[in-house]
Amino acid sequence: MTTKTRTSHATYVLLLLGLLCFCSLEATAQATTKRGDDYNKVEFYGGYSIASVQPNVKEISEFGMTFSPCSPDATPILGQNFQTSFCKRATFNGFDTSLTYNVSRYVGIKGNISGHFKSKPYTDDIAGAAETVTRKEHYINYLVGLQVKDNSRSARFKPFGHFLVGAATYNYKATNDAPTRPSDNFQITAKTTAFAMKFGGGIDVKVHKRIDLRVIEVNYNPVFIRDYSLVGDPYGAIPHTRNANNFTFGFGIVIH
Repeated sequence: MTTKTRTSHATYVLLLLGLLCFCSLEATAQATTKRGDDYNKVEFYGGYSIASVQPNVKEISEFGMTFSPCSPDATPILGQNFQTSFCKRATFNGFDTSLTYNVSRYVGIKGNISGHFKSKPYTDDIAGAAETVTRKEHYINYLVGLQVKDNSRSARFKPFGHFLVGAATYNYKATNDAPTRPSDNFQITAKTTAFAMKFGGGIDVKVHKRIDLRVIEVNYNPVFIRDYSLVGDPYGAIPHTRNANNFTFGFGIVIH
């Protein structure tokens, strides 16, 4: 066999090996792409949310004494109706949104922003005259964490769970309207930021290749409130706080 023939054969072998390598790499890339594309990489959720909110004031210091806002001693100070806002859970309405990047079929990194709001007037007889306190409150949560869920494109029912941590801002405003005693008119405001958590889960149902319906989401959402100051309180009241053990319930749309 001549040198020219051996060189020609070697060239053919090299070309064949090159072609085989190229085909192998192409097949591997396609397989990797296929494995990576069999689940949804990114999802956005937006929906309605309702919260059961626990009052965060445990005690109040005022007029040189400290008392529980739910005690009988507090009734003539706060008014019987307004007193209930410190003692009973309240229903807040709001929204819940999240953006999740799935690092695998079952695990995703989740960022969550939710807000819950309430405004309600309370009218009481204070020293023989009617006065109305309108109390406005809202919580905004800014959280991040992990979500566990089957993100397969072919899955129809998708239960999920998540654990999120971050911060919540609490805003409070109380406006007192005393028609017969204008000197008693006042407005109190407060704002604080506290550590917050959310863990819970729900169920998504596929209704389109890019849309799921979140039929239910339930969360425990504790907010670790610390003492905060009141601005504008004419009586110098100081609230002493406790953690707010809140719960949220919601539904909405998931877009992939």
